[in-house]
Amino acid sequence: MQKYIHYGSSSLREIDPIKNERFFTKPIGGLWASRKDSKFGWKDWCLRENFCTGSLDKSFEFFIKDDARILHLYNTA
Repeated sequence: MQKYIHYGSSSLREIDPIKNERFFTKPIGGLWASRKDSKFGWKDWCLRENFCTGSLDKSFEFFIKDDARILHLYNTA
């Protein structure tokens, strides 16, 4: 089972439905996370882009069931 990490809060809360937001580059809602062993994960991207860096001190780790519906992004372009 793969371990994931979410930044921005220290515990899981209710997950908002996913929806597109006009003029925003990514959908809002859902649960954004990276694999714990990722070579370039969410925290790395935020630091590189100077995006929401003030919330990177809070995080929690979790596992996902093998049959979960997950969108994997494999590049930064």
